[in-house]
Amino acid sequence: MEATIPSNPESVHTASMATSDDAGGLDTLILQSRLTRSAQRLLEAMGVRIEPVSWDRIAGPAVYRLACEQRRPVLYWLPPEASEMLMEDLRREEDDPRTPEWAHDLLRRQRAGTLLDMDDGIEFGDDGIDAGLVLHDLLRHPGA
Repeated sequence: MEATIPSNPESVHTASMATSDDAGGLDTLILQSRLTRSAQRLLEAMGVRIEPVSWDRIAGPAVYRLACEQRRPVLYWLPPEASEMLMEDLRREEDDPRTPEWAHDLLRRQRAGTLLDMDDGIEFGDDGIDAGLVLHDLLRHPGA
């Protein structure tokens, strides 16, 4: 499925995480070049839909629309197979300067043997890991 953004000649707005109390679910745009594979994997596990955007009557940047019914999607546990794929992605992205701190933290915990539970899944604790944390560094990094 592909999202279509109609042209609006009057103004251009930057999409960001919804923060107001009356806002609906998560609905944001992110440059395709900023979304890492590990971030995509976590967001999809949270139930976030990631759709390429096509622009209507204008030439726009290559972006994804991230959408979810929940305003702040949270992940508490990642199953073993998905955990293994996430760790492979993180190891590949480790030296990339765009790699966010949460990714380095997961790698440190994995190397210390404190990340995986007894089923080889990843427990994110009582608070979980939310979409805002996953996207924070990706959205603010100046060089994508």
